[in-house]
This record gives sequence, C-alpha cells and structure tokens, in this order.
Amino acid sequence: MKSKKVLWMTQTAILAAIIIVMSITPLGYLSVGIIEITFLMIPIAVGGIVLGPVASTVLGLVFGLTSLVQAFQQGGFNMILMQFNPIGFILTLVVARVLAGAGCGLVYKGMSKICKKQTVNMAVASFSASAFNSAFYLSMLLLFFGSIPDYGAEIWAMFTFALAVNATVEAVACTVIGTAVSAALNKAMKR
Repeated sequence: MKSKKVLWMTQTAILAAIIIVMSITPLGYLSVGIIEITFLMIPIAVGGIVLGPVASTVLGLVFGLTSLVQAFQQGGFNMILMQFNPIGFILTLVVARVLAGAGCGLVYKGMSKICKKQTVNMAVASFSASAFNSAFYLSMLLLFFGSIPDYGAEIWAMFTFALAVNATVEAVACTVIGTAVSAALNKAMKR
C-alpha cells in the first residue's frame, strides 16, 4: 500500500514538473500575434486518466500557480485586471485551472463506469480537460472583469475570439495528444 502511494506521488510530481517546464518554455504555449494557445491541460488530462481526480486537481493547481507567476512577469493588461479585482484575478487564473483538473479526472472516472472502451473514455476526458479550462477561465474572466470601465469591450472581444479560436485548437490538441499519451502510459504501466 505504501509503495503504491509513493508511486502515485512520484508520478504526480513528474507530471507537475512537466507542467512547470512547459510553462517556462515555448512547449506550453503557442503564441501567434494576439493568439495564445496553451497545451498545459494535456499533462493534467493524462494525470486525471492515469492517476485519478486527485492528481488532476493537484496538477490543475500547479498550472494555475504557473499562470499567476507568468501574469506578474508579463505585467501589462494583467496588472490592470489585478488592480481592478485582485481576488477575481487570482480566482480566474488559479481556481479555474483547479476546477478544470478536478472535472477532467471525475469525467474519466465516471466514463469508466459507463463505457468499456477505454480509448473513448480517454478521448472524452482529454476533451473535457480543455473544455473545462476554457469554460471556467472565460466565465470567470467575464464575471470578474466584463464590466471594467474602459476595458469591458476589450474583455468581451477577447472572450469571443478565445472561444472561437483558442478553445477549438486547445480542445483538438488536448483530445488527440492526451488520448495518445494516456493510452501509451496505461499500456506501459500494465506491463
């Protein structure tokens, strides 16, 4: 029992380290002009599928904290949001990712009870990781910052654009890569 817990902690720590490395290198984000697409939900999806909802929740927290650090480093518009509503800013960056991680792990757990095709379960869970991230992040962005004087219109434009472009690309990438990596890891772990 103790060795299983140590193994789980080690595997979760490895995925957390991958998230940190991805967040500080070009591996985690694809930036093209104003478009910034994140791939950080992929290790969270893998964690939820391979290690369970607790692991994906912890990994969501790691992603949220790296987002918060990056926001302070980048400054600019992030600091306007921070000054307008500091609590909302932290909730948007951190809690949205924690909820997305938890949701992904729970989706996989639930799907595994109703569907015997593991590839389908992995694909649905991987898709849900990205969908939850987009839904929680964008909802909190609108909730806390949609009415900022002089910037509300920009927030709404960013929301619409992110929903149309970012969320779509992120969902496809997370579904394809998350499913493939999870399937390979599950196969390797059974040996």
